[in-house]
Amino acid sequence: MDAQPTISHTVALGGFVRALITYLRETPVQERVSGLPQTLNSWFEKENHYQASRCGLDAAFVFDNEGNTCSLRSVLQTVIDAIRPVAEELGQAGYFELFCEHVVKDPCYARQRAIYKQTNSLRKVTESLVAELAAEAAESCYTVLDGGR
Repeated sequence: MDAQPTISHTVALGGFVRALITYLRETPVQERVSGLPQTLNSWFEKENHYQASRCGLDAAFVFDNEGNTCSLRSVLQTVIDAIRPVAEELGQAGYFELFCEHVVKDPCYARQRAIYKQTNSLRKVTESLVAELAAEAAESCYTVLDGGR
């Protein structure tokens, strides 16, 4: 399922995507950090999609057209390191760091998979997403009503 469970997760993802797009748009190919994903033939792209959907960040990622692999986690870390300065320039550093915390340390998909494995129920996964969003909303309302204390 891998849905963003809260508004903060969604906004953090948006900050990451904004920094990534800006980096790709404004950095000439020859000046980009080495180790970033390259254009692959469609078979490898399909394999990467399959592996990521099955294994999450623990997937083996095909990074070149010769079929060489590395961990998806290491690819993500390379991307994060490359675009962090862009996120800071855009004023997205807080969202970007929140994304890193959510994705690298405590990915949503891992919690969702654990719930499914435990219950064998997509309904329970969805209920957990609703509960997580409700908890964030309640916390936000409390913070606003309490003047941020």
